[in-house]
Amino acid sequence: MRTPRQNQLDRALASTLLGLGGYLLPEIALRIEIGLRTHPRATETEITEALHHADTAGRLTSVQGETCPKYKLNSAGLAWAAENL
Repeated sequence: MRTPRQNQLDRALASTLLGLGGYLLPEIALRIEIGLRTHPRATETEITEALHHADTAGRLTSVQGETCPKYKLNSAGLAWAAENL
């Protein structure tokens, strides 16, 4: 079971990627956006855990870029976002 803070981070992650319309977002930019969308600002550890949780839950598609991984929501992630945002 996820805590309210973890749910806040999950929603920030999903809403950030949902706004991209299926385009890939570099991890660095994703971390910045999640930090900006959470109050108080999310720590690096919290963001790493949220990314790991969404990835293991099968909500993300990731591609290794030249400098860092890039993420987008897959169909399971879009379904989760539709139910939770």
